[in-house]
Amino acid sequence: MSFSHCKKALFALGAFIVAAGLQGCTPSVSMSKKREPMIPREETASAQFEVAFAQEREAKGFFDEEKRNEELKTAIIAYTKVEAWFPNDDRYTPVAGLKVAEIHEELEDFEQAEANYRRLLEVYPNDEEIRAYALLGVGRTLDLQDRPEEAQVFYKLLIDEFSTTTNPRYKELVEDARNRYRQIR
Repeated sequence: MSFSHCKKALFALGAFIVAAGLQGCTPSVSMSKKREPMIPREETASAQFEVAFAQEREAKGFFDEEKRNEELKTAIIAYTKVEAWFPNDDRYTPVAGLKVAEIHEELEDFEQAEANYRRLLEVYPNDEEIRAYALLGVGRTLDLQDRPEEAQVFYKLLIDEFSTTTNPRYKELVEDARNRYRQIR
């Protein structure tokens, strides 16, 4: 085989490998001209959520804060894919939105976290679980932005809406909201 034929064969093989590796992924370029991480596209919302959850779990295993934060940003992208690719799923998609807000809060991007929590309140007004967590999240992020009076409004909403609940998770959120509300007064 001549050198020219070898070169063509290697080029074809390389193109095949790249194409095979990209199948099911959606590459794009972010505002900073960095390539967005490749997130494989799964067949179901639950499988897509598991990809995102695995990314988050892996990110939290890094001790280096810079590396951890970069990996958490990738987890945000992965959770965002659940929302984008499975908008009609009523089980995993709302929770993926909640995870996006929580990770922004963890990264101390409080304005973005607040915006995401507020979006969840608008998009899922009848989802009791999302509503409870989002109300507390908006309050908390407003508090962290030194906007205590606005935070109190959301703590009070949570307390008023869920104070008679028998659900232990919501009781815990109500108690957290009460404590935060009292600290502001």
